[in-house]
Amino acid sequence: MKTRLLMLFLFSSIIAFAQPVKFSSVDLEINKSLYDGNWQSADSLIDLQLLQNPNIPKYHFFKAYTSFYSRYVGNDGPRDRAALIREVQKYTWDAITIGEKAAQTTENKFYIGSSYAYLTRVNIMSGELWNGIGMPEKPKIT
Repeated sequence: MKTRLLMLFLFSSIIAFAQPVKFSSVDLEINKSLYDGNWQSADSLIDLQLLQNPNIPKYHFFKAYTSFYSRYVGNDGPRDRAALIREVQKYTWDAITIGEKAAQTTENKFYIGSSYAYLTRVNIMSGELWNGIGMPEKPKIT
């Protein structure tokens, strides 16, 4: 009986403190374009949102995401590996620094954590194994 009450308390506290994620119509269109394979239209929508909302980490993460995967499945054909790494590092660091200064909502924490995951991938791709498995240092991106 005690375990049932504990489980009920745990689930009710999770539900009480859950923060709903609000998606705009543009966010839904970006997701639809990404998962339909329309990488160029998704990239242009993300660029537009970055111009309008430069202080939202979500769009910086989306830009890093599209940059990372467009090398493999994008419409532009093969891309330069070094340029890809620099671009993903730039947008992941932008998402991390903006997200850590913003309100610590569940959504922002998700994008910060996901940005660290992509930063780890590109650090390992570039041969910086210690930065890939530990706390990475912010690169000097030119």
